[in-house]
Amino acid sequence: MYKQIMLNGDFSHRMSLRADTAVKTRQQLENGNSRAEEQCDKLENQLKEDKFTMAESERKYEDIARKLTTMEGELERSNERCVITLNLIVRFGASL
Repeated sequence: MYKQIMLNGDFSHRMSLRADTAVKTRQQLENGNSRAEEQCDKLENQLKEDKFTMAESERKYEDIARKLTTMEGELERSNERCVITLNLIVRFGASL
């Protein structure tokens, strides 16, 4: 009977160690999962900020492209006026 108690005690000790190991493993997995979720949240927030920044940059680019188009049109008209003025000067200079 003493031997039976010893065997049961040894078995209980081994089961207790296995249970402790299982609890430690579960805690480690939960901690790893929590860190992974935090990292995912951080990446999702960064993505949200980057999408906003990209949209803002696109709006600024479109605004600058419109201004450039306007300025190119003004430059073309200004060059045409310069050519007309230069032709007038040449004509009036020749008539003097």
